[in-house]
Amino acid sequence: MQSIKTYMLNKKSTFFGLVIACLIGLGISCNKLENAGGDLLNGEWIHADGLDYSKLSASGYKWDSILTFEPNLSYVLNNFLVGQTDGPVFGKTEYGFNAQLRFVPDKINNFLKQPIDSIVLSLKYDSTEFYGPVDQPMDVEVFVLDQPLDISNVYYANHKASASKKLGGLYGFVPNGRDSIEVQLVNQKVKLAPQLRMRLDTALFMSMLRSYPDTVYNSADYFVKAFPGIAVRPANSKSVISVNPTNIDSKVTIYYKATVDSVIQSQFEFIISTSSVQIPYFDHQTAGSYSEPFEKNTEKGDSLIYINSGIGTDAEIIIPYDTFLQKRFINYAVLEFYSLELPGDNISEFKPIRYFNLDDLSSGKPETVIDLARANAAGGGVFSELFYHLYFGSVPEEVAGTNAKVYKYKLNITSHFKENYRLRKDLKLRLSPLFKTSSANRSVLGGTQHSLYPMKIKVTYSE
Repeated sequence: MQSIKTYMLNKKSTFFGLVIACLIGLGISCNKLENAGGDLLNGEWIHADGLDYSKLSASGYKWDSILTFEPNLSYVLNNFLVGQTDGPVFGKTEYGFNAQLRFVPDKINNFLKQPIDSIVLSLKYDSTEFYGPVDQPMDVEVFVLDQPLDISNVYYANHKASASKKLGGLYGFVPNGRDSIEVQLVNQKVKLAPQLRMRLDTALFMSMLRSYPDTVYNSADYFVKAFPGIAVRPANSKSVISVNPTNIDSKVTIYYKATVDSVIQSQFEFIISTSSVQIPYFDHQTAGSYSEPFEKNTEKGDSLIYINSGIGTDAEIIIPYDTFLQKRFINYAVLEFYSLELPGDNISEFKPIRYFNLDDLSSGKPETVIDLARANAAGGGVFSELFYHLYFGSVPEEVAGTNAKVYKYKLNITSHFKENYRLRKDLKLRLSPLFKTSSANRSVLGGTQHSLYPMKIKVTYSE
């Protein structure tokens, strides 16, 4: 298995800015992009029909590593997942994250010597990425990391980090990602954006803060070397929530009295800023699940293909070169496949992947296919649903007349397919979730030889 170390992204990430400079970082030259076929920019590929090119093969692609943080990071993920799922199809999955706390150095830190009313962690919800039966109660806990996170280190998606001191927990709550919440402070009620709010252990947290020398509070850079950071983890959950730690409403707030006799409540805030080391972690256990043989490559993707989020498995697809098409003008090439609902699954709650990523592995390193790269560049450095659907990926279409739910997908690979035929070589692709580390969605696809819903390429050509 090839070792792949790469960043994955989320919808609000600025990662797509890397494609602007002629996609050099992705191994796609300006000439390739210019010659890719301007006739495709009108979206007509979505209606293409023709030869069913079905000589595909598929197998599991297991990531050795997914890089989630390195020094001089060019982008920051906007949302992190917290929760657990457990089912017969993909097995057990756990999501959480670790993060440094920082503060504004010029703030008064007299809270260290004053009576503390309470300490609250708030994390703003990103309800667009809630996943599973989120109407059921869940438990979330927060710990102090045993070792400080280091901005000079490299971290990967399987780095859970050791954390033995529990700072607090929120138990049996039902997340509400839609409605604002009302909080009673000492002298007023305030309305806040939808968020998770958790009281932390005042004695433990303050004993740590008060044990540091005063010089630690001269700079946030000093503080992150003293205070190790926090770990946010699910304790008991059947679903996954998403939070935005760098949002202005996400912070640790210390409520205290400026003086012993004061009736006015003061606040000191620690934040998880874009300068903080913040790393998601994922733990997938597929033992005994339907997807285990595909992940371990003891079964190929002839019947079914399993694609998961996080460090879960993706699909490697081989499209052999065919001399039949060499002397013909290829008008369109569209990868067509179906997402299926298996027994014991419920894709009304555990929704399938909506946006797919497609990389070319033929050169030995992953290169975004030309058609998706164009969609990325058209968005001006930020993911655009409009350009994604116009240039590359269809809106999933529910197939009528089926008992279990079935969704049809189309991915435009015309430009990349043409370029591959110019080079007269087989095409090796990796199909994965576009937002692999910031979305919990996963899919079961009909395999290359599925009796009803096979994966195939629709090729239209001219003699």
